[in-house]
Amino acid sequence: MSKRTRMLRAVGWSPELGFQLGVHPGGNTGYWDKMWAGDYSFYEDPSLTDAYVVLAGDEKLQNYLVDFEGPTEERYYYRRYFRGRYGSHHGTVTFMGAPVTEGWQDNADRMIGSSFVTVQNAYTDIPQNALDVSPEEKGIGLKLPVNSGLNMNLHHFNNTDAPMLRENWINAWYMPKEEVTRQVQGVLIAAPVNFPIGMVLDSEGSAAAFSETQVLSLWGHRHAWTTRFHAWVVRADGSEELVYDSNDWYDMPTFSYNSIAENPEPGKGFDGASTGPLVLQPGDEMHFNCHVETTQERADEIGVSLPTATITWANEATTAEMCLLNGETTGGALFGGIENIVID
Repeated sequence: MSKRTRMLRAVGWSPELGFQLGVHPGGNTGYWDKMWAGDYSFYEDPSLTDAYVVLAGDEKLQNYLVDFEGPTEERYYYRRYFRGRYGSHHGTVTFMGAPVTEGWQDNADRMIGSSFVTVQNAYTDIPQNALDVSPEEKGIGLKLPVNSGLNMNLHHFNNTDAPMLRENWINAWYMPKEEVTRQVQGVLIAAPVNFPIGMVLDSEGSAAAFSETQVLSLWGHRHAWTTRFHAWVVRADGSEELVYDSNDWYDMPTFSYNSIAENPEPGKGFDGASTGPLVLQPGDEMHFNCHVETTQERADEIGVSLPTATITWANEATTAEMCLLNGETTGGALFGGIENIVID
């Protein structure tokens, strides 16, 4: 019995249903055999755990390569789950196209390969909160490369006063090839980041639909100086609809738009999104905004020193910023532009 078969059976799966892979001190070889046997000894071995620790007040951005052989025949998937311990800020996972040697590497700006999943929250389901795929998403399938390792680009930061362990898991469910009728396009649109100190300002981006575009999911990406990230649709007739709202920079949600997921109402001061299928027609636009506060009050609130230089685009969570709208669509795609920064 292969290690992959043992692992999947240990969690109650069959290799015919899908796969689960992880980033943890136990490694992917024999991990679930040990877990289900009650053997947690590798969590007590510093030679194994030290590489997975983020010290208090620190952050790490690294790639973790997973030695994933994949299936030996053509497979398709759509439903994916991403799980992580507290402190998991983002995960961008790509197929490398060739076998890899498992372990951490530091060249974390290299996110090469074909996309598997990108998330901005430690607990993310795509599609969200659903064991079954909605009628609107039937037929959507992505091809799983054969014999391809995974590159997991992971950003963790620790705002506690104790060391924190980095661990992440990914599940994917297979679907029959004959059911696949549609593909998925990714959404990745940036707004400008160049924020002077001592300011309250907005940075807005937009994307246009040129054909019928079904929005499957949306999630934002920003750092500590952005107090609110929200997105709204501007229809061709000028009407507007708030569709995404995030008010916690530390843990930005992914929301799905279908007839199964019930999203909290947006615009109420907490995370929320519109509920139901979200379809854009030619002439409709998707807008998003990062509301930024580079003030002493904001620095005190997040517990850091106020930077002395203009905040620019970089990966660091409290000394730099980003402003990105991410998501997935089917049918058409969204093509983005950049709006001007508006300063209050």
